[in-house]
Amino acid sequence: MPRSSKKVVKPSKTSLPATARLPVNPRRKKVAPDQRKRVATACNSCNLKRIKCSGEQPCAQCIGFKRQCLYPGPVEKVSIARGKLKALVDLNRALEALLRQNQIPLPPGAAESNNAHEGLLSPDPEAAAPQSPVSAGGSQSGAGTSTSTAECGSQRDDGSALGLQVGLSLSLTHGARLNANSAAGSTSSTRPRQRQVGKMLADKDGMSRYLGPTSGATYLDGIKEFMKMVEPVVFHVDNQRGAASGYDYAGNSFLESVGQYQTFDSRPLLLHAHSAADADPRKVPSPADTARMLRDLRDFIQDGSGAYPCGGIFFWPLGDVDDVNAALHSLSLSMERQVGRMTPGQSERDLALYHAAFAFASLLRTDNVNGGTDGHLGESFFARARALLGNPLEIASYTSTDVSVYALMALYLIENNRRDTAYLAVSHAMHVSMSLGIHEGWSDEAGRRSFWTVYILDRWLSCLMGRPPAIQDDAIVLPEPQEVPGLPSPAGLQAHIDLAKISNYIVYNGYRPRNEDQEGKDAGPQNTLEILENWESQLPDLLRIPLDVYGLPITDTITDRACCSLHMSYNQLTILTVRPAFLTAVKKVVAAYWLAKDWTITEHSMLEPIRKCSDAARRNLRLGSWLRTRRGENDDGDDDNMAQTYKLMLPDLHHIFNAAIILLLHQIAFLNLRTHDNVDINFAIDTFASEAATGNDYAKDCVKVLRDLQALVRVLRDLIFNRPEERVLLSPVVGLVDAGGDQVMGGVEAKGDTPAPPSLPAELAQQFNVWFNDDAMQLYDRYYP
Repeated sequence: MPRSSKKVVKPSKTSLPATARLPVNPRRKKVAPDQRKRVATACNSCNLKRIKCSGEQPCAQCIGFKRQCLYPGPVEKVSIARGKLKALVDLNRALEALLRQNQIPLPPGAAESNNAHEGLLSPDPEAAAPQSPVSAGGSQSGAGTSTSTAECGSQRDDGSALGLQVGLSLSLTHGARLNANSAAGSTSSTRPRQRQVGKMLADKDGMSRYLGPTSGATYLDGIKEFMKMVEPVVFHVDNQRGAASGYDYAGNSFLESVGQYQTFDSRPLLLHAHSAADADPRKVPSPADTARMLRDLRDFIQDGSGAYPCGGIFFWPLGDVDDVNAALHSLSLSMERQVGRMTPGQSERDLALYHAAFAFASLLRTDNVNGGTDGHLGESFFARARALLGNPLEIASYTSTDVSVYALMALYLIENNRRDTAYLAVSHAMHVSMSLGIHEGWSDEAGRRSFWTVYILDRWLSCLMGRPPAIQDDAIVLPEPQEVPGLPSPAGLQAHIDLAKISNYIVYNGYRPRNEDQEGKDAGPQNTLEILENWESQLPDLLRIPLDVYGLPITDTITDRACCSLHMSYNQLTILTVRPAFLTAVKKVVAAYWLAKDWTITEHSMLEPIRKCSDAARRNLRLGSWLRTRRGENDDGDDDNMAQTYKLMLPDLHHIFNAAIILLLHQIAFLNLRTHDNVDINFAIDTFASEAATGNDYAKDCVKVLRDLQALVRVLRDLIFNRPEERVLLSPVVGLVDAGGDQVMGGVEAKGDTPAPPSLPAELAQQFNVWFNDDAMQLYDRYYP
């Protein structure tokens, strides 16, 4: 092969120090350690000459040429794109100017940071030393009432690279000011703090709890901080317009609830209020009531009494109605013969499973107005189950059945919006199963399926609360559910297990990877979305639902409630993966409008994932509509079965609420909307209003949040997209305009005679600059500063 005629310019021996190195070849591909044909790091001399190095000290090449053999030492650098470097340097200068303006001394080294940034932020990825996510600080790009921006996942502030102390943050909630104390309570601006990955949120009784970045409450609090930030300028401008805006100032209660979330965990179950006779474990329902409650339970959380082709997505060892009635009668008589005995025998403990099931089933028929006002439905059954289990620390009498009892009790607590208590109950169930060796297969098929049911609940609560699960996947060597005569099909349960494993992946690696094996993967949500799409593509036909649920008769598309719930969970994980970037994009659109930047959302680097997030929200609202209007599989027209027509479980409501939040944010970021989006949002509001009428306090809180946020979105959207033909999309009359897809625009496209955005206070303009320069990569990239 002929040699190239071009001359190769060799580095000058006199101009380069012994420590100089060439940049990494951009065409080089990463190779697994066991497949490498070269050493991982060549010495400096071999690197400059682009020759193969043997890797010794000194190497064979340096020995042959009698050169000094030096290898690069560890340097604390990070790899960063030039555009990101420029944005960070500009932000550094602006923050330093703000420090001087407020007469706060600059941290040591800040003065020369702008001149030294080229040496501190290297474009060489090989020179970037891994940094611990635990010891890294938290940079603020979405300030609110605290320095945390956990609503968008965690962020990291490399103070040495930018010349700023990580304890400093910008807080502009009640007028711009610089707060030198960290949100973690640091009293010194020079004290480094750990990377913040969640928030401490308080319930209505003032009790604070930790909620991680995947928690919906954490994300919603981030939206509150964002709205609170823009409140002064948004509503100041709106009041100047007066009646011309057509909207009233609303949403005060939403904005004032920053740092709070809705839960009943601090309010104890009133089990002590029940009479001794009411809490007597020997008291069981009549055969007719037993049959009705078991039918309801199987319809909502199992296999629809065999009607669901998938076999259900949970498993509960309850048996047939006739067998259950016979068992209840026998166990009740057995306990009556042992009146003087202080604790129930092992066989009588089986009653706890049925009492826990009846407690949960009592919550499934609250569709009548004020049907659940007392807030204590099923507590008598719950008290009986707890009495039969006895001391939870007494492990000698535990059986695999007790695992299902605690799991059912956790479901009951979830439905009562006691998520922290449910988190503990599921954790206890998992530890009981581990003490019995079920996680390693020491059980029959029913026991193994019960374990996997607890596993699913554990992963769901872990994702819901943003907290670690009770057991890691590496510790489980249990076989997958098998097809066994006499048990439902394992297809739905198996798909649910696989989806639960993905949710665990999202908790640990979906935003900023914490595991070493994730370092080489591309940053961003694409990897997680690909995993989710692979899960959906590999579903068997009996578990499939068309992704485009619009335009299809949904009654002909879905016949399996469990399958519908499974797909709602899948869509929710898609939303969970992308929504931090979604909120960042919304902030950027708002900032672009007020800063008059020539930018549209079509230029956002994560536009496609954001669109997928909106589509997932639309599918969940459509599926939720089907769940709410269906009749139960066992409905024979009797009024007694009408409860199955409208009842939605709390996970269903959770998915509907999160989907409505996404579509409301979508109306800020995108100009043209789908006509059906307003129908879907109004469906969500109507659903929570109906649930609130039954006495559901969780629904009462959700409907107020949605109404307040809808009012705030209308005002904010009116400022950004305020031509009359655009505002009709958000008018109370739905269906007047169909934008025909998601054609998008930012806040700076020409608007004819639209008035220019108002002038901003310097501090607020600075915050808008931070939002505009945020490309959301710090939400997903472990080594992003």
